[in-house]
Amino acid sequence: MKIQEAREFEGGPGILAYWTKGHVDPEQFVSDVLEHCDQDRGKEWYDETPYTVDDVGHALYRNVPAGREFPGWHIMMECSERGRGVYPVTEIKCWEARERIWREKKNSTDK
Repeated sequence: MKIQEAREFEGGPGILAYWTKGHVDPEQFVSDVLEHCDQDRGKEWYDETPYTVDDVGHALYRNVPAGREFPGWHIMMECSERGRGVYPVTEIKCWEARERIWREKKNSTDK
């Protein structure tokens, strides 16, 4: 499966999400994301986050033009229902996964 990276529109340093078109099996998706990340091992941007099935979600998105200043560019907008131009994705939102890990570590040290 093709794992894609969603990044900040204006070129921020980090990856916001990993995604693929279609609602796919969460276990297979996590496995493929971890393999995708492992290809960058040793590089400055290497993502070593231990993603799990709990981090995987299914959503609907639509591409919308970014504006006249950026011809040919688009922004992925999450949608609440199916419609024209809407497509299903399986995704891991990186900041939510890192927040989950932080909470788990905090809860384990609070005991």
